[in-house]
Amino acid sequence: IIWQTPGVYLCYDKNGLEICRAFQASAPSFGELNNKFTKIKFKHQKDKETGEFLIKYGAVVFDKENYEPGELELYLGASSIENWVSSIRVFSLALGGKYHGSIKLCSETEGGGNCEPFSSNIVCQSLAGLKNLNNNVWSIEIEGNWLVILCDEENCQGYCDVVVKSDADLSNDPMGRCRSGGFLWLKKLPCTSSFQLMSTR
Repeated sequence: IIWQTPGVYLCYDKNGLEICRAFQASAPSFGELNNKFTKIKFKHQKDKETGEFLIKYGAVVFDKENYEPGELELYLGASSIENWVSSIRVFSLALGGKYHGSIKLCSETEGGGNCEPFSSNIVCQSLAGLKNLNNNVWSIEIEGNWLVILCDEENCQGYCDVVVKSDADLSNDPMGRCRSGGFLWLKKLPCTSSFQLMSTR
């Protein structure tokens, strides 16, 4: 019966039996199940007559509660996962390649400097060579419904954060701390080297 419910499923092993929990909305914590899930699965909602997707789910899992920046992964299909998951952001993908709006990454605050627009889904893209944006993204403009993941390593790994609305000054964001002054230069602090982009409903 549980598999008839559309949503995102997180699963774990209990005494050799696979136990799964369904999520149709984001969850900031799993309580005693934090760090126990080892698989993610999806049950999309389809039209019974045509078989066309009505709702197609995606998910971002986080190693911290409350969707805090850190280690995270984007999933669009079933996969094994590392057992560090402590929160999940569930979203519904825009269907039929119908992207509404766009995003723009800029090298200065308030949308200034060199800017690069994007208007389609991107699983992972490095910023190396994109108009001096590598480790140099200081504002993001989002028009429409988009989920953007910013990461400090070129392969969309490392320290990452999710952004869903415009931010005119990323130097105050976790992904902009490499611009911080003082003695923080003694420690490597994150700035954006790659990103992922998903159009949502």
